[in-house]
Amino acid sequence: ANVCCGALVKYWAVATGSHSGFIQYAEKIKSWDHAAGVLCVIESGGAVTDVNGEPIRFGSRTAEVEGAIICSARECSPEVRERFVRAVRDARDRSS
Repeated sequence: ANVCCGALVKYWAVATGSHSGFIQYAEKIKSWDHAAGVLCVIESGGAVTDVNGEPIRFGSRTAEVEGAIICSARECSPEVRERFVRAVRDARDRSS
């Protein structure tokens, strides 16, 4: 299902378990739009990484992300998370 609104609403939906995850196709993000949501997902037992599995790091007003943000709930199986990763890689390959 689609979740409307800003990034924090999407992170909250994943952190509470109402959604398995989402992909944010952005390689440069504003820290204030994402940091609190990333923390909520991590604290709930979920994962938020780039396409290479690296954590999102906030050191200034913006953060660089490789490929996309892949956010998944604690309940999300490794197979579903891998499908998120493949979707990002496939989209990147098609746009090249």
